[in-house]
Amino acid sequence: LITKKGMSEKNILSLWKSVDDDYFIRHNPDEIAWHTEGILKYKNKSGPLVTVMNNSSRGGSLIFVYMSDRKNIFAIITRAIEKLKLTILDAKIITNRKNFVLDTFVVLENNGMMIKNNERSIEVKNRILKELKFTSAEFDQDNWLVRRQLKSFNLPTHITFESDLKNNRTIMEVSAVDRPGLLSRIGMAMDACGTKLQNAKIATYGERAEDIFYLQNEESKMIDDPLKLECLKNSIVDALS
Repeated sequence: LITKKGMSEKNILSLWKSVDDDYFIRHNPDEIAWHTEGILKYKNKSGPLVTVMNNSSRGGSLIFVYMSDRKNIFAIITRAIEKLKLTILDAKIITNRKNFVLDTFVVLENNGMMIKNNERSIEVKNRILKELKFTSAEFDQDNWLVRRQLKSFNLPTHITFESDLKNNRTIMEVSAVDRPGLLSRIGMAMDACGTKLQNAKIATYGERAEDIFYLQNEESKMIDDPLKLECLKNSIVDALS
């Protein structure tokens, strides 16, 4: 499928060797082909790649971001999507062996429809690219989400941690009422506590979000400091209260 589009098998295999098996488990062949074509044909290797697939079998439009990993990426992207008044149904967060992120978000418009035309797709792409130009310091100073008025949610937020010794990382599960800006707020809390997002599985069931985040400390190791775990828990609860 991909080689028919003029890409060499050598370059394709080189790209695929940079990701773990989990990437191929979590993405279908059409998505893998879409990602691969976009990455291999992208000219500006030093900057972010953002592409939009209007229609997909996932029940929503897809947004794909490929770029070198750095602080605040998850929070910045999810905040940009929130500013676009799109709802995130699912997210697949992958970091490859070369420290590049391959993040895919399933989104719908506020009216429950997929992104309908190329003009809207271009708007989505440009907004995310604009937000990604923020430095970490500029992002920290831009409290757009904090200023936004949200109604009160009574159901509690539950956060649990589990050690993944095999992969030298910490698994954090967050169960909370779904709301505008949920993922951006969680992302900002993770950044504030000095943690690195390695992977994530995002899911929404009705009005409740059940999200799993795979985290490491700043030394790319499992988080075993009780104070840092307490920081994460308290910061997320405060951000979502």
